[in-house]
Amino acid sequence: MQEHKLSIFAHIIERNPLTVWHSLNFKKVIVDSKTAPYLGKVFSSQTKTINTSKIDEKVLSYLKEEGVIIEEEEDEELINEVRKQVGVPQVQSLFLIITRKCNLDCIYCFYNKENSQSLAKRSESMSKEIAFQAIDTFSELTRENVITSEYWQAITFYGGEPLLLTLNN
Repeated sequence: MQEHKLSIFAHIIERNPLTVWHSLNFKKVIVDSKTAPYLGKVFSSQTKTINTSKIDEKVLSYLKEEGVIIEEEEDEELINEVRKQVGVPQVQSLFLIITRKCNLDCIYCFYNKENSQSLAKRSESMSKEIAFQAIDTFSELTRENVITSEYWQAITFYGGEPLLLTLNN
């Protein structure tokens, strides 16, 4: 007989009533008041092992259907399936935010006054050493990338008004 466990993707989001969120299939499950105390204890345990005899058969079936309770290997199978669909993760871009100095307030900029407190720190700029270190790290991370016809790679210099750097140096 296969051992049953809580899915690693199941998370308590509310205690009363016990509400569980499955972060992979984006389902919210409200657990009945009879099952909730037992399931709450299982969430707190190290092993997350389910004693199926402590849960009503219909409730157990429902929790399995929603992916909250799984057979031991199901999470690993789900992860492998998602990995197949997504492919090998690759770093392809680097944003170097070289300065926060700015004399503008562009609405598209994530540093504008509405979106960030960064404009209050106008004097902060990235050092050359940090920029070179970031580029070296980016180079290391992209070395093993799989290059296909859709592949792209970019280093974007962003942030503030770069010409203000030369005026102050």
